[in-house]
Amino acid sequence: MPGSAQLLVETEEYTTLYANHLGLESFGLAEEFVLGHAECLVLRTSMAPVLPRGQALALVVDRAQASLAAGHTPVFLCRPVGQAQEVIRSLTSAGVEVACHRLVAAFNEAYRQLGFDCGPAKVFRGRRPDGLALVLPDRQGVLPLVRSVEGARVFWLSGHAGDKEALRRLCADEGILYGGHPDQASLLQFVKKTRARRVVLIAPYPETLVTELERQRLEVVVLGRETQLPLL
Repeated sequence: MPGSAQLLVETEEYTTLYANHLGLESFGLAEEFVLGHAECLVLRTSMAPVLPRGQALALVVDRAQASLAAGHTPVFLCRPVGQAQEVIRSLTSAGVEVACHRLVAAFNEAYRQLGFDCGPAKVFRGRRPDGLALVLPDRQGVLPLVRSVEGARVFWLSGHAGDKEALRRLCADEGILYGGHPDQASLLQFVKKTRARRVVLIAPYPETLVTELERQRLEVVVLGRETQLPLL
């Protein structure tokens, strides 16, 4: 399931809410966030010390304008679904012209058909993008395209953008910590609002989260790979 998703399973005896890659912020390119209530909450979502959405997108615009003013081509690597559309909308709203990868363009059209217009963006076909900002998928396969852009300044948008090795692999000059994932405080608030009595964690969560949930007298089950395998 790309993006953020929740699945509520109800039986006569029990309710279970599955939360996958949870994004708690509402924004213009998605439906309003809906909160479910359940006795058991199963969390499979990343936690990251990311910037608030507005601050991250303002940084995108700032980096684009500064790069263009210096004669460089700003290249933004990000997820092609959802994140790329936000970046394009922020740039075009600020008067920055944009070209994007054909994969991003296909998702742009899908969003438009759903009523969410992210703004005008040309399809980048490998020619010299003078005066344009580029929005490309953050995938290894686009690196030859990135390397072909003369004077490129490359920015990677991700909750993992602080990883220096990942930045090196993507040929990125700078990382922008933006992933839409909640931090620990937001995640604890979400758990409280679901009214769950039992919380199942499926991810490498910090011990501080487990300790805090247990302090709130919730039953906590941590399913790592080792504990998942015997259940199969």
